[in-house]
Amino acid sequence: MAKKTAAEPTKQRTRQHVIASQSLNHVEKFVYDEGYSAERVQNDYGYDLLVSTYDALGYVESGFILIQLKATDHIKVIKKNTLISFSVSIKDYRLWIASGFPVFLIVYDAMTRTAYWLYFQKYFGDEETRKPNSNTTTVTVRIPVGDVLSETTMAYMRESMTRCTAELARVRHHD
Repeated sequence: MAKKTAAEPTKQRTRQHVIASQSLNHVEKFVYDEGYSAERVQNDYGYDLLVSTYDALGYVESGFILIQLKATDHIKVIKKNTLISFSVSIKDYRLWIASGFPVFLIVYDAMTRTAYWLYFQKYFGDEETRKPNSNTTTVTVRIPVGDVLSETTMAYMRESMTRCTAELARVRHHD
């Protein structure tokens, strides 16, 4: 078999592919350590992981935690190193805001191997001025640098899902 030369390139794994995999691995570790399960979304139209939680006896709970991962080598820290600034597509914003389940945006800093999290719907629901203008194509979020993914975060995600599921349970599916 002939050797490949520089003139005959093959498929290439880019740095962005590597850090995307690292971010997925980083987050899944927290999910599995809490006894939860995660399904990787093969056809990514706005979510990377669907997380299921379980009660103390191991029974699956209703609902999902929806997670979108973003990985970067160049995290943007602002306001005297107190906030992470990150922009997302307005199309993602519309999808995530409309979800009946909690959506968590996780921004992974590949240089420090740190994941910062944001409860997306709560962020925009807490302050009216954060809502984007109708003619914008992106929306920028600000994540406190102290909001680092941890076991406590996973418990918060589960509590958020439980509240959303209770609300959805009140919806009538029949007349």
